[in-house]
Amino acid sequence: MSMGIDIVDTLTNTTILTYNFNSISGGGGTASQSKSLVGITLPSSMGFSITSVNSPGSNSNSVAIDVQDQITFDIAGNNLKSIQFECSFSFC
Repeated sequence: MSMGIDIVDTLTNTTILTYNFNSISGGGGTASQSKSLVGITLPSSMGFSITSVNSPGSNSNSVAIDVQDQITFDIAGNNLKSIQFECSFSFC
């Protein structure tokens, strides 16, 4: 199975990073990738967009994709350095 995933700015709907996962095994298979954030400004609101899913099967036996199945995404960061940030405070 293969899958394309974009991390998007949900306010502007622009793509921040694109990931293409290939050869993910069925039945709970996992895949991971690392990308550099050098030169990328992260927005305050981000989301995922699944851009493609392909499950060709084998020996001419198609594999059905159940769109109700669970897909889990995890994001981790390390060694992040802030050059500039903005913060607003609300007082009641």
